Amino acid sequence: MSWLGRRQPEIYGTTTADQLNEMLRSHAGEHDYDLDIFYTHVEGEAIARVFQAVEEGVDGLVMNPAGFTYRGEALRDCILDCAELPYIEVHISNLAKRDVKSVLASAADGMLMGFGLQSYLLALDAMLDLLQKRFWRAGNLLQGAIQAYSSKILQLLVSVLMLNGVSIFWPWLLQY
Repeated sequence: MSWLGRRQPEIYGTTTADQLNEMLRSHAGEHDYDLDIFYTHVEGEAIARVFQAVEEGVDGLVMNPAGFTYRGEALRDCILDCAELPYIEVHISNLAKRDVKSVLASAADGMLMGFGLQSYLLALDAMLDLLQKRFWRAGNLLQGAIQAYSSKILQLLVSVLMLNGVSIFWPWLLQY
């Protein structure tokens, strides 16, 4: 992902990783959550980060497995081992149009792909919605608890984009 904007621009576009990072930080600011971004090209580091995220209480995983899409069985198994961690897979391009199958798809709660960089924003929105619904079902969204609640989302790009301290308080959620 660090080669974004330089590698195969006809598929992935010309937006750089830094520009994507800024777009994601902007989204985080608009939705009132903090965003840490960390990249790795090493599957073992990504696996370690997922396990660390679970230990830290991260609530969700949004990941573009990039090169691990093809042979990321160990990463997939890691995600499956962390069953309590919802996972949304994201891709810039439509994998089906390129006849690519993701080995991690079977671990995903959902997939967003083919919308260019907008896929990331859609995936983050989907994760926030998924977490909101889970917390509602669990009865954890009492008005006072919502204001005090701090959530974390982990986003792995292959690379690992990590969102810390996501605030799950949206005034429109608390309609009487």
